[in-house]
Amino acid sequence: MEGDVVGMIEENKTSAPKLLVVWMAVGSFAYFGVLLRLGLVALETAIIEGAAGESSMIDLGFSAGFYLPNIFGCIFLGCLDEIHARRTYLFNTPLGSLFKTGFGTGFCGSLTTFATWMVFSTSHFFEGYVALGLFNMFVGLMVWNASYRIGFHLPHLANFPSHHPPLFV
Repeated sequence: MEGDVVGMIEENKTSAPKLLVVWMAVGSFAYFGVLLRLGLVALETAIIEGAAGESSMIDLGFSAGFYLPNIFGCIFLGCLDEIHARRTYLFNTPLGSLFKTGFGTGFCGSLTTFATWMVFSTSHFFEGYVALGLFNMFVGLMVWNASYRIGFHLPHLANFPSHHPPLFV
């Protein structure tokens, strides 16, 4: 039993710095995800303000500023998943694993705004617009699923090589 305690203490000595590094990577990538999110929200707002059928687009939730960030976030996640599946050796190193965690959790997590979308959609239910709330949920799920699929296939379109490490590293 005493050996187990000593082993746990030794393990925790090395895991605390690792946790700090992961925390810093996620936080650093999240900063850039938020910057992109703010830019995409501004772009979405500018597009809506210039649209002819502005009121109908606002009713569908386009003014809430979550469609473009979620679309881009899903595309990035799809790309990351496909590159990870095709080139797992890139992420087997500590730096590669740190990049995947930072980019997938930090950058994409702060870029996507699914909580905002859910609040917007469920608020329709509470306001009595059940059909609009269901429509918004359905459209959102379809758009973001399609965005993920597009991102998943982008490495194929870019002729991203698969499964074989480069000859000279």
